[in-house]
Amino acid sequence: MPEKLISELLDLPERVRKGDFVLNLSKALRSPRRRWSEYVVTPQLVECFDDALKFHSFRCRFRK
Repeated sequence: MPEKLISELLDLPERVRKGDFVLNLSKALRSPRRRWSEYVVTPQLVECFDDALKFHSFRCRFRK
């Protein structure tokens, strides 16, 4: 199988502006089933989220 560039596999924008990747909670609340169906939770995402929560918990407990 020939190697491909990521740009050949994904539809990537040429430019990214502030706010392009902001989660809009008000829209999500209007149609929660549709919003949840758009998200893909990978094992790596679960691990990163778990690590972030552990870090935040540690910082809150041992804040000086």
